[in-house]
Amino acid sequence: MTVVLRFVDKNGYIQERLFDLIRVKETNALYLKGAIEECLLAHKLNIENIRGQEYDGASNMCGEWSGLQALFLNECPYAYYVHCFAHRLQLALIAASRDVISVYQFFSKLTFIVNILTSSAKRHDQLQAAHLAEIERLLELEELETGKGKNQIGTVKRAGASRRYSMGKSQDILNAMHLVSNIKILIQKLRDDGWENLLQQVLLFCNNHDIEVPNMEDHYIYGRGRFRQPKDRVTNLHYFRYDVIIAAIDSQLHELDFRFNDEMIELLSLSSSLDPKRKFQNFKADDIYKLVSKFYPADFTEQEKLNLKSQLDLFLLEIKEHPQLDSLKSISDLCRWLAETKKGDIYYLIDRLVRLVLTLPVSTATAERVFSAMKLIKTALRNRMEDDYLTDSLIVYVEKGIAKEFNIDSIIDEFASKKDRRSLLKISKTNK
Repeated sequence: MTVVLRFVDKNGYIQERLFDLIRVKETNALYLKGAIEECLLAHKLNIENIRGQEYDGASNMCGEWSGLQALFLNECPYAYYVHCFAHRLQLALIAASRDVISVYQFFSKLTFIVNILTSSAKRHDQLQAAHLAEIERLLELEELETGKGKNQIGTVKRAGASRRYSMGKSQDILNAMHLVSNIKILIQKLRDDGWENLLQQVLLFCNNHDIEVPNMEDHYIYGRGRFRQPKDRVTNLHYFRYDVIIAAIDSQLHELDFRFNDEMIELLSLSSSLDPKRKFQNFKADDIYKLVSKFYPADFTEQEKLNLKSQLDLFLLEIKEHPQLDSLKSISDLCRWLAETKKGDIYYLIDRLVRLVLTLPVSTATAERVFSAMKLIKTALRNRMEDDYLTDSLIVYVEKGIAKEFNIDSIIDEFASKKDRRSLLKISKTNK
């Protein structure tokens, strides 16, 4: 189990650092909670100071009643759980595909075909050769252009960017939520206006690959062989448009609304009042005060809550007097501006609130990268590596920026000071 700490440093930058790698004997929530507590307490970190927690989609982690996040919430009610945005999008897509039988059957058969092809090296090479020949043919006909991103399907413009964005470790949760809202708008636009364009693309694809296209005005026939029969007397056009495409899109929109419709949405909505975009157009003192009172009451005393109102009024005047604030695009930018200009010392309550909001995690990308790195560190030749050595090696490998600042001489000096050794690690002045 990987433990990653997310925090905002003194310069206002969001940091996610690999903290520890824990070997667990059991995977139940209670055991995992004990392992994490032991790890944090060993480094003198108080559990009561946790202000955000995030795991993958496993039930033992995110269970509402007995999951790991629920156990921590019982002890620390302000350790708000944020389901990984990337996993939420993925789970929404999976749930939507299961609801529409035709879509589910298609992906099931596609998975079967992929497994058959990839299980044989010979078939895999033949497929690659055929694909290469097809690309060369399209390039000769000038139906395909070379270049990064040039051949993405344009109906939903590079929707994959959502997952790449939500997997980025330095993004704040508010921007990730804005991106999800934009995805819903694009999907709704595809539902309302995208059918004709999609149909033309499908027909063109079928013609180019000699795939038989049914007459869209004929009745749709359900089943195969002797079991073939008309389906509810609907045409092929009606079936493919309404029973497949629109049904899949509606299911997708429903899942997105369901998975992003919880207490966290209110927190995000109130947090948007700190967003500096469009000259602090969303800056609302009442919403900011409500954010503090409802979600972060343990981080502000009653007197500080009263002082916060005064700071907000002064900060509104500051915004008008400093046009350079117009260039700020995110809460992260605001936090860095407060740190760089030392305004955080003046508006220390606003600075504290901004840092609390930025502490909320967006994705488990950093933790997943650690497991990917583990495959490089713990190879077959190093299979007997002890846990402590593996953890230390991973930290040095993953946190390359910090490792570059290590002074080799200081490491040798510290190692030599532990005890006398036969090997000469440090040259004394008398031996020079």
